[in-house]
Amino acid sequence: YSSEELAGQEVVFKVTLQSFKRAPELTDTWVAKNTDCKSVDDYKKEIRTTLEDEAKTSAQNTLRETAWNTVLSASEVKEYPQEDLDTAKTEFRSLYENYAKQGDFEEQSGQYAEFKVKQNLIVQGIMDKENMTLEDKKSLSIQDELIKAYSVKDLAALVDKYGQAAVDESIGLLRVEDFILDN
Repeated sequence: YSSEELAGQEVVFKVTLQSFKRAPELTDTWVAKNTDCKSVDDYKKEIRTTLEDEAKTSAQNTLRETAWNTVLSASEVKEYPQEDLDTAKTEFRSLYENYAKQGDFEEQSGQYAEFKVKQNLIVQGIMDKENMTLEDKKSLSIQDELIKAYSVKDLAALVDKYGQAAVDESIGLLRVEDFILDN
């Protein structure tokens, strides 16, 4: 938790239940009326497939994150480009203005900047060494996945929403994470 006085402490939430409803009986009639399926068996198969797909995606994301974090923590940046650090600090400040009132903001922005620049340098280093680009086939596939995941109509809409640098960084990181997993 962001406040050190509260970090690691147990908490109790009191919840007032406003109402509840029992699930309707699962019948072919209910399924046909409320879903795109025709029968309970079809509905159960669809739900099973959806849950299995979500579990596969979750496992792949966990594997990707673990692989990337392994590379990130095992890497050392000898020198951080000052311009990149300054840009990342500015980005941090704009994202976390509210935290400035709580103190230690300068230190936090510096830590964020070093982490972000380290990540970007490692991604770029791996991409350069492995002759990867943001325009290669796998990167374009990742770009399409991001467009779908963020429910935007095209790359331009994604860039309008998040900015070119953020989109490029995301594609690059995902491209390198996939490379790490494949190798």
